[in-house]
Amino acid sequence: MRIAYALPMTWACGGILVPLYHARELGRRGHVVTLLTPGGEAVDWFEHGAAVGSLGEEHACDTAVFAGDTLRFGDRFPGARRFALVQGKDHLTLPRARRRILLDLLAQPGLHVIAVSTWLAESVRDRAPGTPVTVLGNGIDLEHFSPEPGARRRARILVEGGFPDPTKNVIDAIEAASRIRGYFPAEVWGLGRRFAAADGLVDRVFEDPPQASIPDIYRQCDILLKSSLLEGFGLPHLEAMATGCIPVTYASGGVLDFCRHEVNSLVCGVGSVPLLVWNGLRVLADDALADRLRAGGLATAQARAWPRIVDALEALLLREA
Repeated sequence: MRIAYALPMTWACGGILVPLYHARELGRRGHVVTLLTPGGEAVDWFEHGAAVGSLGEEHACDTAVFAGDTLRFGDRFPGARRFALVQGKDHLTLPRARRRILLDLLAQPGLHVIAVSTWLAESVRDRAPGTPVTVLGNGIDLEHFSPEPGARRRARILVEGGFPDPTKNVIDAIEAASRIRGYFPAEVWGLGRRFAAADGLVDRVFEDPPQASIPDIYRQCDILLKSSLLEGFGLPHLEAMATGCIPVTYASGGVLDFCRHEVNSLVCGVGSVPLLVWNGLRVLADDALADRLRAGGLATAQARAWPRIVDALEALLLREA
């Protein structure tokens, strides 16, 4: 197949990483993949192996996959089968006029939606009830995300996400981490594309680090403390699991497709800072619990390796051909 992915931007984030992994794996299977980016800008921070073209120009292909709000360019792909890759909250939180446009585009005939979680799929079905929707979760790159054997020298908590960002709500995780330190000596690290100073509550910050260094950041932490209000999928949770870092998380949307309380993570209700604190302390104080959750997380990551996910994606694209 000749497959084009329309990308709304090229900087490193989960919403761009996912189509890049799709492109890489589909290319390895012999399909001809092109990334269409604003102005034809290269994506040189990821080895995707695809050709790059300019978003907005007419492009000949068999299948077009639209990420973000790039559906507005759908008429530039004459005769192509069209798929919308819905990964986040665009159709929920865009300004009203843009949200209405995107919802109208999601409801257009001939479109098939690929949602990365059940939560997102249900949301699309509610707002565009006639549109076919397939749930295809995200995967993990086990070539790079893997655990490091041996005991850690010091308890360490990782908080991840843009700070400040009202949806990522990192402030709850920082507050929980500071309370945990009142009971248990632990170091707190922050990771995000943008991460403002946290007034000494975070010991070390990794702001927009190179992609190659991210697995090692996870490996050096015991807990990923996540307090997002909404997660389309929760890729950091899966990255943490693959490296032996245990998610302690709010039950925020898409994470519930793979985060299992007491199996591979500890999950509490959105807004429950005291429960984040309690569950974080449980992991740090109970080695048997930590070992069990870590093993469960590694099993989850193995089951969601990218080649397995793209097997299902390829089957969908071929079925619709």
